[in-house]
Amino acid sequence: MNTALMDAHNLSQKLHLVLSGLGRPQLLSTYHDERWKIGKRLIDFDEEYSALFSGEIPKSQPHLATLTEEERAVHFTNVQRRNADLTTGVSSCEQENGYYPRSSPAAQICSLFD
Repeated sequence: MNTALMDAHNLSQKLHLVLSGLGRPQLLSTYHDERWKIGKRLIDFDEEYSALFSGEIPKSQPHLATLTEEERAVHFTNVQRRNADLTTGVSSCEQENGYYPRSSPAAQICSLFD
């Protein structure tokens, strides 16, 4: 749900900037490139995490079958840590196009995670 909220925020911010004349219409075309990779990561994470959580080996990672139970536990924890941004919403700070003004609340919040 955090990712969906961040998607909505990303798009609404762009719409606001364009409709208020502060941004060019081309800004809207950046939505897909910015958010698709995060959505893809979320789907991949969900697949891996749900398989690991249920004690199964993810289809995309058959090599995990060779790990000991202790190594699997470490891997499970690493998966959680590596993808924590997806469940906390921090991924919304990946603003490569820099369209947030430095003084905006979004930029100030994101700077906390730098």
